[in-house]
Amino acid sequence: MKQRTLIALALAFASACAAAHEGHAAVGAHLHASDVFGLLLAFGIAGAGLVWWKGRR
Repeated sequence: MKQRTLIALALAFASACAAAHEGHAAVGAHLHASDVFGLLLAFGIAGAGLVWWKGRR
């Protein structure tokens, strides 16, 4: 249950950071440095959670 919650939170955070501005649609969309930082931070959190979860076994 904790793993699913952590992954869901990380993905929700990643999507919010990746869509930093209104009006950025799939056509012509681009990422700013802050968008990429947020996405990498979310993946880092998810990765750390996965390593922690696998280490418990």
